[in-house]
Amino acid sequence: MVKNGNDPTAGNPSEEKQSELEDFIEYVQIIVGMLGHKVFVPLISSNNSIESGNSQELYCSNNKGKAIGVMTSDGFVVKKGSTISKNISASCPEYTVKKREAYKEKIGDDNILLEDILFNSPSGAASFVCGASKSGNAAWKNADGKNLKELDAEKDKQEKTSRYCYLGVF
Repeated sequence: MVKNGNDPTAGNPSEEKQSELEDFIEYVQIIVGMLGHKVFVPLISSNNSIESGNSQELYCSNNKGKAIGVMTSDGFVVKKGSTISKNISASCPEYTVKKREAYKEKIGDDNILLEDILFNSPSGAASFVCGASKSGNAAWKNADGKNLKELDAEKDKQEKTSRYCYLGVF
């Protein structure tokens, strides 16, 4: 975000002009979306309904607290307000060190995230949160304590069962 000392006036466009501007914005969103860029789409929808069907929050504990994350169709999102470890261990992947440096403005002085951050994988998110090499399938757990690996196995089992029932095989 670029900030300067000038505050623009709100203006007073006519209804016709406002309608034209809204149509233009809608057109730009379509074109940019077709190019594969999701700049106008929030990482997590306001009602927390995740496209992938896995709408539950997942938690990753570290020595300073808990981080909250969710799976999305774009990757894994660590949510605003999550606490991350201040220390970075020797086993921390270089990718994670670079992510920490790139997102340092999104990390508060108390190591709490100021914004949602998107990662390619749960493991990248877990490493970022813990400051060490972590398996995302083991580190991220639901409120019942089941990790991602267990949740995925349950989901696969349910899908196979429903597929067999659909085909008439019991």
